[in-house]
Amino acid sequence: MILREVPQDQYRADLIVQWADEYFSHIEVKVGDSNLFKTYATSRAMQSKFGQSSDRWTDYILLLSSQIPDWESMQSHKDRTIHLLTWEDVSVSLRLALQSNESILWKSWAYSFIGAIEQLLIGYNGHLLHER
Repeated sequence: MILREVPQDQYRADLIVQWADEYFSHIEVKVGDSNLFKTYATSRAMQSKFGQSSDRWTDYILLLSSQIPDWESMQSHKDRTIHLLTWEDVSVSLRLALQSNESILWKSWAYSFIGAIEQLLIGYNGHLLHER
């Protein structure tokens, strides 16, 4: 199950994933948001809301590469592990998934999303490579 925009107290989680094995993942999606530190408090609030122990809970933050220095500068203040993902990671993973046995409908969605990520978020205009 995937939940979006989950509220708890004054926090709101972007995504909560409840996996089939009853483990949970919390994902904060950042596109230029400068308030990265609230990810820790949001994580604590969500873990409490869902009543999960640390061994059944994993946190992620999805950032633009340009935000990595800001995120890394905060790591001396961390009180829990939040795994860093970049939009480049998402793009590469989706490109690899295009080679899977997923349906053509899913592959069409993924291909479009890859284009949006690469052109709008990470600034890679691959379509220009084919122009002469």
